[in-house]
Amino acid sequence: MQRLGGPPICRGLAPLWLRLQASRPQQQQQQQHVLQQQQQQHMRQQRQQQHLLQQGAPRSGHTGALPQQGLQRLTAPPHFPSPQQQLQQQQQQQQQQQQQQRGIASFQRAMRRLQWPLLREEMAVFFEQQLRGPATSLSDLQQQQQQQQQQQQQQQGSSSVSVACSPWERFVSSQQLAAAGFVAAAIEGKGPYRKLAIAAAAVFPLAFDEAHGHLSHLFKARLYKLRVGNVIEHCLVKAAKVDPLARHIYFILFQRHKEGEVSQVDLPLTLLGLLACPAYHQGYHVELARPTVPVQFVGPEPPPPLFVDVSQLRFSPPYSAVTLETLKDQLPRDGTARFAPSLNPKEEVAWAYEVGSLPEVPLPASWKDPNFIDRKGLMMDVWNHRRFPKPS
Repeated sequence: MQRLGGPPICRGLAPLWLRLQASRPQQQQQQQHVLQQQQQQHMRQQRQQQHLLQQGAPRSGHTGALPQQGLQRLTAPPHFPSPQQQLQQQQQQQQQQQQQQRGIASFQRAMRRLQWPLLREEMAVFFEQQLRGPATSLSDLQQQQQQQQQQQQQQQGSSSVSVACSPWERFVSSQQLAAAGFVAAAIEGKGPYRKLAIAAAAVFPLAFDEAHGHLSHLFKARLYKLRVGNVIEHCLVKAAKVDPLARHIYFILFQRHKEGEVSQVDLPLTLLGLLACPAYHQGYHVELARPTVPVQFVGPEPPPPLFVDVSQLRFSPPYSAVTLETLKDQLPRDGTARFAPSLNPKEEVAWAYEVGSLPEVPLPASWKDPNFIDRKGLMMDVWNHRRFPKPS
């Protein structure tokens, strides 16, 4: 039931009715104010037009009296939307905004509804792979990490590599490791002695980086990050037992390196700019005087290989040379590396000479052929044979 001309009896609707009654006078006042402003603006425009007509001022290039159509346009009252039309326009705008908000909310709900099934499917596939072959999946992840590290190192100009290792079990010989596809190795210095087994597929590409070459000079100038379980050893190659002709490695001895302590490596030299060398164009022979240069470093890793630029080398008799002091700019600028103190800055690292023009110099008396040195470091007596008596 409801009383005539009064508020509703229901208590829940009483506040709403009061708010509506209170808001009606405000709306009426706003509408009246808008209409008054529009009327005032219209009156101003009419006054301006009458003033222009009285003065007889031309409009937009026309002279004399204005045409009848122009007078009608000037004197015609402008069309203003009624309050009902304004309310309809406002309601349409509100409806459009509400529709956009509903569409955004429905899209968000759909994304939340679809997110969990997709995530669940990915998790199920991952755990199924782990159940089928966890070792292979983990090895794939490790290979991806190694590839990313190698790409970053190549961009930064670093020669260090990361190699996965396994412990060398007791009562297993190096021959058995070689038959299983591993290389026997050991780590010494600045810590406990550790025996390792490294996969041959991971070491051989680093040792023999050329198709028909011998042991790479960079093999002993790298920093190796040997991962043994949860332990990572930063090491340098101290010695290696290698057959360069058969391209096979039997044993590798590593030595630990700690940042802040001095370590020495033999960095390889690479000839650069040979095709642009003026001496080479004139027919002279251009070559490296030495394949490596000893470098001492205290940083986290050794510097990359050095480049000997001969693009500006010209021949002047008896020969021309590039000295060691021209390579100082390639060392780290933070002072963590230097050439070995035994080297002379004027020592030659590359030559340009005419073949046959330089006299031959005999070998020094203290020189020993490394091909005839045994495991104990002593010279082999090749004449101690009944068919080849030792000369008196």
